[in-house]
Amino acid sequence: ILFDPNMIGLLHEALEFELKNLGYSAVLWEYDLDFDESEPELEKTGFQIELELQPSQTIINDLRVADIMAAIPSKNARRNIKRGQKKVEENGLEFSIVKKISDEELAQVHKLMLMVGEDKDFSVRSIEYFKSLQEIVADTIWFIFKNRQGEIVLANLGIIFNGKYSDLYVGKIPDYDRDYLSYVLKFNSFNWLKENGYSFYDHWGYSDDPRSPRYHFSQFKAHFGGKVINFPKIRFISKYPRFISQIGLKLFGSKLG
Repeated sequence: ILFDPNMIGLLHEALEFELKNLGYSAVLWEYDLDFDESEPELEKTGFQIELELQPSQTIINDLRVADIMAAIPSKNARRNIKRGQKKVEENGLEFSIVKKISDEELAQVHKLMLMVGEDKDFSVRSIEYFKSLQEIVADTIWFIFKNRQGEIVLANLGIIFNGKYSDLYVGKIPDYDRDYLSYVLKFNSFNWLKENGYSFYDHWGYSDDPRSPRYHFSQFKAHFGGKVINFPKIRFISKYPRFISQIGLKLFGSKLG
């Protein structure tokens, strides 16, 4: 809900009514304004949460350019793409684009995702989640690199919607980072999407905070240029006292995400 700060009191009353009469215990709502958390009226309407139902920022590349390589502003990124392309050829890696992968392949990719999560201190969703995502969402797409043995060494899963690709999850063997394979995968993905009529590449997740576990990934994404987008913030409103709500979020918040 995006609203005028002068309407906070009315909003609080309306939400209390909805909570009581519709049987809900709590609601999540979004806002794009910077409020002072110490304001008494705002305190009544709940509290901001760190639960990442969506990232706070992202970077989006416009693919409607004459030359993808020339549009990448970072000289280092362009150089790393070319270095990576040579390594791909030397190592006999194969790039492919598929809408769905088999359960066996998904098991391979999920192990790679867990490796990334452990290395970067990320939480990783269950393999059942990814199975369901492939079945429920019509336009999932995988960008994949396989080695000579047919094993997946790097995979990106995203969703295409309204001419835009959102890159959501990655799994990879960290050893291939030294071969700049992630740079080649991004570049190949840009080109394929452009050639197939898609206009934007959403990297889905960015942080310029060095304390964030996503910081180094974000710096990598920023090498490709694009525009930084800020998303609305999320607040949590409950019919229970704040301290009880915070305990509930800590115990069960992952189920919301």
